[in-house]
Amino acid sequence: MSEPFVSIEVGEARAQQMTRREVLEVLAAVGLGLFGVSACTPARILLRDYPAEFDTEPLRVDRTLRAFVTAVVPGMDPSEANLVRAFYDSYFPLEPHRNFLAAELSRYARERYGRDRFDLLPYEHRVRVIQDGLDEGGIIARIFGGAVFLTQIACYSGIYDDEQGCSLVDFEGRYRVRPISETSYDHPERFLPTATTVDGNPA
Repeated sequence: MSEPFVSIEVGEARAQQMTRREVLEVLAAVGLGLFGVSACTPARILLRDYPAEFDTEPLRVDRTLRAFVTAVVPGMDPSEANLVRAFYDSYFPLEPHRNFLAAELSRYARERYGRDRFDLLPYEHRVRVIQDGLDEGGIIARIFGGAVFLTQIACYSGIYDDEQGCSLVDFEGRYRVRPISETSYDHPERFLPTATTVDGNPA
């Protein structure tokens, strides 16, 4: 039996919090067929159909995202000030969905390992949970994949700290003027070709 076109399950408290504009956006998306067959996840995002604590407990979201970053970029310091800054940057499209991402990471952690604290899982388990999200397909895989890509770009390129760069890939950050001893060789003339006369014979 085919699944319904769109499934929306949202608690009464959540429904009461929705504005008229939000309801119209959901209905318009359904009417335009944007969700596709059995694609209830986009509706869950628009309806914020996930545990309310991910909207009311920013520290839990922060801990979860930090655990995510240190899983996809091994070696990063979990206390790094700019570690999860990209998820809070309105320039990037994942910013409105960071709470949903944190909630999904916790949901997958609970389903696979019986613990809804993704940040308390060991590294190998966190990697497995992220892979579960990537294997899900659809919008979940796009959000997880986008989060992995954004995280790696932000960390390896040091986009929020030109001075620091990223030691994991030997990127020292902005260009720095160095003394001539560090940018040249002793007796550089040895790299020149053997001089010749005008008739082509060695000098």
